[in-house]
Formats: sequence, C-alpha cells, structure tokens
Amino acid sequence: MLSNTSKYAIRAMIYLALNAQGDLKIGIKKISGDLSIPSPFLAKILQVLAKHKLLASTKGPNGGFGLSRDPSKITLFEIVTIIDGNDIFDKCL
Repeated sequence: MLSNTSKYAIRAMIYLALNAQGDLKIGIKKISGDLSIPSPFLAKILQVLAKHKLLASTKGPNGGFGLSRDPSKITLFEIVTIIDGNDIFDKCL
C-alpha cells in the first residue's frame, strides 16, 4: 500500500504535467489549494522531488514548481522510490 506522501507526490506530479507547460511554474499555494493538500506538507514533498531532479523550482514572487523533463519519461516507480524507498516493493501487500 502506498503512503499518503507517495499519493500526494503522484497527484502533484500529474497536476504539474497537466498544468505547467513550458517554463511556466506554478506556486505552492495554487497547487495545494487545487489538490486540497496542506501546503507545508506539499512543499516538503515537492522539495524532495526537486532535489532528485524530477521538478524544477524557482524562488520569488513569480516562482513555483514545474517538471524538469518530459512527463512521459517519469515513471510512477521512480516517484514512489524517491518518496518511500525500494522497501515498499519487497513487502507483501
């Protein structure tokens, strides 16, 4: 079973894939409001994904998050592994 953190990460990645075209960045408040995810929790998740180069982030008044590569090249396995690690795949559901 996936953790809530992984579920939020997947939802956020799908949201960004659908809404952030080109160099457009979307702010954390907009993402958290649209997805009904607490913004401090979502910010930590998105920072982890940015650290692992799935997301690009910019700071400042016009800052936000966007995908750092083509969404078709990002797998669910990659997202879950970054958030929860590989151990989740070794356990029986």
